[in-house]
Amino acid sequence: MTKNYKFTTKEGRKKNIPSTDDLLGSLPENGIKILGGKTGYLEKAGYCFVGKSTDKENNEILTVILGAKSDRDRFNQTEELTHWVYSNYAW
Repeated sequence: MTKNYKFTTKEGRKKNIPSTDDLLGSLPENGIKILGGKTGYLEKAGYCFVGKSTDKENNEILTVILGAKSDRDRFNQTEELTHWVYSNYAW
């Protein structure tokens, strides 16, 4: 994933689309990198995030955060969960 996606339209207009994924500022780290993710927010569900990560051995995991209290909180929880899985799970 990239922090910004730049492209040119068929009409020749240049576009720059910034990512809303704050994990791109903290991962990759220690061989862990984020492969993709989707943010969301609903009043009843709170701030949500689904992400796919891999480690240096190419072990992939999916994380799902529902009901986070803030935009930043969903990413903090994802980062903590991701590190916990890769530190504690035996493949």
